[in-house]
Amino acid sequence: MPVPADVRRLPAIERDILRLHQELRKPQTEIARILGVSQPTVNYRYKRAKARLAFLEKLPEVTGEEIREVLQRLGAREQDTEAMVLYIETNSQSEVARRMQTSQGAVRYWVLRALTDHLQKDMSDNDVHRRVRIACGMLVSKPGIFNEPQKPGHVPKYQQVHRRLASTPEYQGVVALGERIRIKTGTYGALEGEVTEINASTMSVKLDIESQDITLSWRR
Repeated sequence: MPVPADVRRLPAIERDILRLHQELRKPQTEIARILGVSQPTVNYRYKRAKARLAFLEKLPEVTGEEIREVLQRLGAREQDTEAMVLYIETNSQSEVARRMQTSQGAVRYWVLRALTDHLQKDMSDNDVHRRVRIACGMLVSKPGIFNEPQKPGHVPKYQQVHRRLASTPEYQGVVALGERIRIKTGTYGALEGEVTEINASTMSVKLDIESQDITLSWRR
């Protein structure tokens, strides 16, 4: 099933939490065990994801090309334009800073300059100008809706996790390398993944989780 565009703009940890909770009906305690975080972190991240989605629903749709077109017409500096395009695309000052190889402070300064020196002074009634002006203004005025706080709800950086299960879960699917199976029981019930190892004694499956590279293994 295609993921709605707004959901794709959320951090990976929040996409995982939404899918596990809303689609797979997992309780927060199980989600916490799966993702390797605390239950309060899951609860905080779930509420934050809902707040982000509610905010995104109000944003006019704009593309990077439209933002570039408008800012270039208004005479914005190249770095200000690029910072704004990436900020609208990623919703994250830290990610823009990483891509532009600069500091978050510089990114914040550039997007604010694009907004105050150009977009807020733009009185054009053109539909593209209007949508770009509103979308950029809304996002830049509420940076906390997307910037990642360290606490509460701190999430470890993306990492590889290998967990060995004490007992063999029930599952369905073709048991062969590269094939997909669906786990039917236990904490990981309803989750799917790809078989990455299989031999006479052990089977390993890489789960469909975005925020962590989680592989489960068990005795056959």
